[in-house]
Amino acid sequence: MLMKTSQSFPFYPTDFLMGTMFLSTEEVGAYIRLLCYQWQEGKIPENSENLKKISGISRKKLENVLKKFQRYEENSEFFLVNDRLEVVRGEREQFIEIQRANGKKGGRPPKQKPEGLENPRVSQDITQTKPELTLPSPSPSPSPLIPPNPQGGGDDEKEKSQYPKAFEQFWEAYPKKKAKGAALIAWKKAKDKPEIENLIEIIEENKESKEWKKENGQFIPYPATWINEKRWLDELFVQAEISDFAHTSF
Repeated sequence: MLMKTSQSFPFYPTDFLMGTMFLSTEEVGAYIRLLCYQWQEGKIPENSENLKKISGISRKKLENVLKKFQRYEENSEFFLVNDRLEVVRGEREQFIEIQRANGKKGGRPPKQKPEGLENPRVSQDITQTKPELTLPSPSPSPSPLIPPNPQGGGDDEKEKSQYPKAFEQFWEAYPKKKAKGAALIAWKKAKDKPEIENLIEIIEENKESKEWKKENGQFIPYPATWINEKRWLDELFVQAEISDFAHTSF
């Protein structure tokens, strides 16, 4: 089932070339096919058979390409997403909503005539000073599909601003920060999640559970998995250590 999204996404040749400089022509083609599939479906099935059908090459040849995707679990199945593409999707959907809202208002607001030029056909005295016109600043370009060099600065803040505030609060509180794009997808789908304050309290309680503390947090689920499976409904069981009973008298 195709996602309700724009039929196209922004493509920036320079950034794409820089991001795929060390991929072969075959790998670049597979990368584009995977991005297109994610744009339509929202996620890419991770199993080798489907990956080969979508990309056109074997799993072994996809080794370098798959480094550009994040793996996450949903309903006991594994999927891949390119986080940056989901940010671009959010920007595109926001732009469409703005255009739709303008359309309901009758289109763009009429342009204001510059002061002193109510009738542009009337010629002015050559000695008269021309009125200064303030040109509108050009709209910023959407973020590129391939993020620029992180040393450039400023792009991390721009990308962060594309996420809902409540989601950012959740992300800040959650201890395993993996596959943010997948987590955002799950966040948008979860319509019955608790208020963010309650959700953060539950996460803090989970941080104290033995399961999350075991082996330095190895068993903490991915954020997308935790959301998809509504793990905030889990009951926490605290098992006492054997040493707790060592000096207990009955």
